[in-house]
Amino acid sequence: MHLRPATPQDAPAAADLLIAGDIAQVGEADYSLGDLQDEWAELDLDKDTLVVADDAGAIVGVAHFRSSDVLAQVDPRREGEGFGTALLEWSERRARERGASTVRQGVGDRGASSRTLLQAHGYAPVRLQLLARTAPGQGYALVRTWQHDTLYVALLAVDPDHQGQGLGTRLLNAVFANANGKTVTLNVASDNPNAVKLYERAGMRQAWRVDDYLKALPD
Repeated sequence: MHLRPATPQDAPAAADLLIAGDIAQVGEADYSLGDLQDEWAELDLDKDTLVVADDAGAIVGVAHFRSSDVLAQVDPRREGEGFGTALLEWSERRARERGASTVRQGVGDRGASSRTLLQAHGYAPVRLQLLARTAPGQGYALVRTWQHDTLYVALLAVDPDHQGQGLGTRLLNAVFANANGKTVTLNVASDNPNAVKLYERAGMRQAWRVDDYLKALPD
């Protein structure tokens, strides 16, 4: 096993691993090479990224920081060989160097081995995030195009003084009406039951779940 910082040339292989991890853990890709390149552009690659290569030189694991969170992935075909532990140990060490008191990673609902690894190293679930999917008032919806056939609702907000009046549903329906056949997708925390019920009433359904796991770091 060989550990080193990532280089720009590693981006395609790293993105492929992260996409493979998405497919294994949630059943579909929710990441792209462009996403990775945008995130790496904001990082000091020498300090805030890690590539794990096997003895043949193949990249089998990658990790990088997203603010105080860590995005890490081992090749799903190479789990159980110690690569995930190496990524965890590096991420905790680097998080302490960055002055963080905690470190957090997300795991898809199908990521049983990743969940087991995190829990064995002292991580505990802190929040669940759901992706809901479906084929005017005192509020607004911020929507952007994601890929060519999907609209992503980045933010949907209703003034607290006007909640309970159906404005959230009206906003969603306006998004659906202007989707022009595109899929509409959004993220919601599962510990926000009112929002979950709103999206379900509007005809959206849960496509997958990501659990956030948090670990407090020693001083």
